[in-house]
This record gives sequence, C-alpha cells and structure tokens, in this order.
Amino acid sequence: MDEMVLATDMSKHKEYVDDFQKTCAHGLNLDNPSHRLCVLKTALKCADISNPTRPWRICKEWCSAVMDEFFHQGDLERTKSMSISFLCDRYAVDIPKSQDGFITFVVEPMFAIWAKEFESNTTKIIAENLTMNRLCWAELGHKSASNTGSDSEDNN
Repeated sequence: MDEMVLATDMSKHKEYVDDFQKTCAHGLNLDNPSHRLCVLKTALKCADISNPTRPWRICKEWCSAVMDEFFHQGDLERTKSMSISFLCDRYAVDIPKSQDGFITFVVEPMFAIWAKEFESNTTKIIAENLTMNRLCWAELGHKSASNTGSDSEDNN
C-alpha cells in the first residue's frame, strides 16, 4: 500500500510513467505480482492526476480548488521570505498556460499508455475530454491575453 501512495509523488512522475511503459512493452502479465503492483500504482497515479480528464465544468472547478491551495502555499512562503514554489505564485502563474502544460506533459502521456493497454469507451471519453479541456484552456488564455492587452491600451 505504501508503494502505491508513494507513486503519487509528482517528483517521480517520469520514473513511474517509464516503469509502466516498460512493463507494458514487455507484455503485461497480470498474473505476475510485480506487473499487478505496477498497474495498481499507475491506476492510483492516473486517479491522482485525472482532473483534466473530466468534463470541462468539473475540470475547471477542480483546477480552481488546486490553484487556491497552491496560491495559499505561495502566500505563506512569501510571508516567511522563502522562495515561492513552482506554480504557487498567484502574481506570476498563467493558469491556462500551466494547465495546457500539465495536460500536455503530465496527463496525456500517462493516459495514452493506459488507454493503449486498457482500451475502452472510458479511455475514449478521457481522450476527448483532454482534447476539449486543452482547447478550453487555450481559449481562456487567449481571452485573458486580449483583456490584458485592451486594459493596458485603455490605461495609456
């Protein structure tokens, strides 16, 4: 159980993705205890990073809750004169851009491997949601950039 919980550590994300990919490439055998453990760790990891796989309304709500938590941490770090952790500076983080990066570099690669091994209607829905949510974040990013540009023009 401890190994599974530790698999959610984002600092080792690539290591877990690579391990799952290697296990699958050699022929996944669920009768093999180490393969079963790898699948269970990967399933928990997928659940942990699954926010962008949900329908847009849910994805956006969860992102807001997570970013509030990150920004609270950054605010505490700022008050203690500490360096502010990655994605925790409310004055510097571009949320749509960070979500696009999260989907592109973290979520999609993991779920692509999962979908290849465990193809189902659910994995197809997940892929569709990831595509739609990335487009929604891009649209919000463009709107935000447009609003910022018009605000600065109004102030000149």
